[in-house]
Amino acid sequence: MTISCEDADVFVAKNRNDNDKNNKQRELILVTLINNEIPDSFYDHSPKWSELKAAVFRYLTRLCLFNNIEELESVKCVQKAGRSNHYDFLIIINGTIEIPVEFKFNTTCVDGAPQFISLTKPSQYCSEDFESFFYDNCLPKIAEYGNLEMPPKDTYLKTIHSNKVECLAPFKEKYNTDTAFNAFCKKIDKEGIAEFIRISEINRETLSNKLLTSQKGKQYMCYKDGVFYHDTLNEQLYSITELVKKTKACFIYKTESGMTLDIRLRFKNGCGLQFPSLQIKKLIPTVKKLKEICLTNNINPPKLKSDICEILNKNKIKY
Repeated sequence: MTISCEDADVFVAKNRNDNDKNNKQRELILVTLINNEIPDSFYDHSPKWSELKAAVFRYLTRLCLFNNIEELESVKCVQKAGRSNHYDFLIIINGTIEIPVEFKFNTTCVDGAPQFISLTKPSQYCSEDFESFFYDNCLPKIAEYGNLEMPPKDTYLKTIHSNKVECLAPFKEKYNTDTAFNAFCKKIDKEGIAEFIRISEINRETLSNKLLTSQKGKQYMCYKDGVFYHDTLNEQLYSITELVKKTKACFIYKTESGMTLDIRLRFKNGCGLQFPSLQIKKLIPTVKKLKEICLTNNINPPKLKSDICEILNKNKIKY
């Protein structure tokens, strides 16, 4: 990706359809700004660039204060985004102090960010083996409907955890080109996941430990309305305590902090075919419930759900 003069506008863009693309562009801009690699002509072209750079360096000052760094003598930013990493940037201060940082857009704190992790190999965190369950009970239906040959089970189990599964290449090709087959895969996907969730539970201790170790030591760079906020997470956020309910696609669990997690089981690349995962996000209560939480804490609730969440986040009230 490259940066153009107009790209400072991605920090005000809120079109969800372009969210992934815009977020990658934001991250590239932040790395380039911190490393002082934005061309001087950009600053001449628009005051937005100077405002953005000043806001970034105000954040770096707060980052230093939090980490007991008395003076910011030098700074370097290395992009670390990707599935092998659990954070977006490694910020290196004064040549030797390395701080892993994750970027969150359109929120003042990480508690307000809707999704914070996606985990592969979901059977590690479940009481039953999802991959074997799906191969034994669901994939044969898909193969029969599509007149396709079942792959060997050992090959399937070894390779299913990627975006491109060679033993399922004929399945994916038909999925992409045959409308009826695509619809049938989605039907079996929903039925299979619903049945697995019915017979399975989340291993709370294993998942809690994974969430904690993947996020431990990480700090956050949250952005909203021209300001970058520094934040960290309370470890209680990751301690899963009790099952609230199951839906056809999700496990709903409470954490020690009082927050509710939506733990969604899904295939990331082709329904019922490739890359099973657990997508974990904060479950936001209804507007009615949020208003009740506000009133309980002597806060006059705004009208919009996003505004209510924002005021609760600012007051560090869990919901």
